[in-house]
Amino acid sequence: MVGIGMAMAALALVSGFFWWKNRALPHGPIIPSWLLRSWVASVPLGYLATECGWIVREVGRQPWAVYGLLRTEHAASHLPAPAVVTSLVLFAIIYSLLLLTL
Repeated sequence: MVGIGMAMAALALVSGFFWWKNRALPHGPIIPSWLLRSWVASVPLGYLATECGWIVREVGRQPWAVYGLLRTEHAASHLPAPAVVTSLVLFAIIYSLLLLTL
């Protein structure tokens, strides 16, 4: 996740360098095709970084269960299924409304 963030920051710095180097050209800056292809290739990296962060968080959440101090069944939540479904539906509605307001 950190590596992906650093790679995207480096891509932004390289893009800024090319913009700064060619900023005075009359028809705008000349951007190399490899840089444009790099930006297109970096589109899924944000999602990949999010998923990697989620995996690291979830794996690191139960170190006590790994060492036998607490069983996973005792660490799990005891919420009833209707409460989980209600929260899922509310999140879906809220995010749908946020999407429509953009």
